[in-house]
Amino acid sequence: MFVAIVIGTVLTGIAALAIDLGFGQATKAAVSQAADAGALAGAQVLHSENFCSSDLGTATQVAQSFALRNEPGAAVAVTFPSCPSQHGDDDGDDNAHRTIQVQVCADKSTFFGGILGFNSLHVCASSTAANGGGDDESNRVRVWLIK
Repeated sequence: MFVAIVIGTVLTGIAALAIDLGFGQATKAAVSQAADAGALAGAQVLHSENFCSSDLGTATQVAQSFALRNEPGAAVAVTFPSCPSQHGDDDGDDNAHRTIQVQVCADKSTFFGGILGFNSLHVCASSTAANGGGDDESNRVRVWLIK
C-alpha cells in the first residue's frame, strides 16, 4: 500500500512537471511570435532617408502595438541598433541598416509549479528585422527578419 502511494505521488509530480514545461514551451513560442510580429511591423515604417531622427516614434508605436496584439499584457522594449544615438557610436551611416529590435517578456502563472515553489514563468524573446528600402523600379519595401 505504501509503495503504491509513493509511486502515485511521484507519477503525479512528473505529470505536473510535464504540463508546466509544455506550457512554458507554448508560452515561449507565443512570445517569440509576438516579438517577430512587432519587429516586422516596425521595420516597415523605417523607410525615410533619415529614419534615425524621423521614424523612431512611429516605428516604436507600431512595433509595440503588433507585439501586444499577439501577447496582451507583455512588456515590450523597442531599440534601433543601427541608430548612433541608441548605442553611443557615430559611424555616419545610419541609413545602411534600417534595423529594429523588439524584446517581449511575459510572466505566466504555472499550473502545478506552486507545489514546488515555482508560481510563475518569466519568458522573454527578442527579434530583429531590417528594412532594405525600395528599389528604383517600384516602391516595394524589402523587409526581412534577422533574429
